[in-house]
Amino acid sequence: MGTKQTEAAHTPGPWKTEVLGHSLRVTKAEHEYDNDDIARIGDCHDATAQANANLIAAAPALYEAGERVIKAFEALGTPRIATNAQKDECEGALLALDAALRQARGEA
Repeated sequence: MGTKQTEAAHTPGPWKTEVLGHSLRVTKAEHEYDNDDIARIGDCHDATAQANANLIAAAPALYEAGERVIKAFEALGTPRIATNAQKDECEGALLALDAALRQARGEA
């Protein structure tokens, strides 16, 4: 597949969510200042805002896991026991994951 591995320029993880007043914010898990926000997201009583904050806070871990999966599949190669449909599904999943990682790096 030839994935181009480049460094992501985002704030290193881990990240966490916190309530600040009535809003949610995402910060580094260990931060020094009250203005160390990565993002501020909606009302802390809104379930959708909470879900969005949790997803954003998980981004560094998801990114790292995605890179590990791509590297593992590239090192593994194509298993001989896989059917053509399974191979196509794996290839499609890896392409989608690679596209998402490129988007996270600002390349897409």
